[in-house]
Amino acid sequence: MAELSEGDITRILEEIAIRIENIRNDLDPYENADGITDLVEDNHLSGREDFKPLLKSFCDLLKEKGYPDTSAFLSKQWHI
Repeated sequence: MAELSEGDITRILEEIAIRIENIRNDLDPYENADGITDLVEDNHLSGREDFKPLLKSFCDLLKEKGYPDTSAFLSKQWHI
């Protein structure tokens, strides 16, 4: 697996943050949640310390929006 560049990390963090905000505002929540999980899988972000706070925020939001099982599953899957 190739290491992500600083630019890649910044771009991914920004995209995840935008998608979280979209979910918070009920803008295409399923599409945005799918996009986040795709980013995590495609870029092998599971367990990476630099992404844990933002991914935890996403899981907390899922729980808040009424998806506690999905939140628990992703938290376990992503080691957060």
